[in-house]
Amino acid sequence: LKPHKPASHRRARAERYVAKASSTLTRLQILSGDAETRRVLELARSYVEDAKFFLNSDMADDSLIAVSYAEGLLDCLRALGKVEFTW
Repeated sequence: LKPHKPASHRRARAERYVAKASSTLTRLQILSGDAETRRVLELARSYVEDAKFFLNSDMADDSLIAVSYAEGLLDCLRALGKVEFTW
């Protein structure tokens, strides 16, 4: 059994992930400005905003879930050659 991690640890982790995703969204290079790419980037930004809302509402676990969705969308766009960035 893994030891339970306190909520403060999860919050700090969520804060790091949200900051990294936010920074990546502002720095990434769009290689394909098609409608699908724009829509997926819009969704990723929305998930990051949701993650920030959850953090401000003391819902670290929900924040981690939302930011993970954003990261997955960004990784997918990168794998498809639609955007370029580094974490």
